[in-house]
Amino acid sequence: MLSVILVFMALLVVSCLHVYNNWFGSTGNSHGVEYCVVCLSKVSKGEKPRWLRCRHCFHVHCIDAWLKVGKTCPICRVNVAPQRNFIISSIVSLAKRVGQWIENPLSSELTVAFCESFGFM
Repeated sequence: MLSVILVFMALLVVSCLHVYNNWFGSTGNSHGVEYCVVCLSKVSKGEKPRWLRCRHCFHVHCIDAWLKVGKTCPICRVNVAPQRNFIISSIVSLAKRVGQWIENPLSSELTVAFCESFGFM
């Protein structure tokens, strides 16, 4: 039973990361010269900028600090706050998938294999 709980927790963490990226935008390498309008500095080649849904680019630490104060893009003022219904539906969807997975007769074998491969057993 502990292994099922560990798998559920791992799936929940992955789901939360997915919701976070849909909320704030994913991070990725910049393809061109981008400037962070929060600190007015260039986003260096090795840095991973944060892209908001409106496709504006910022340093991760700059935009995260900005978004603690307000939930809009500092350039275009588009609302980038999560939609409550989206988060709730994502969690409900995850719970349904986990429930179906647990009911699967192979789930105990898969859980053991998963946990052994990650050193939980």
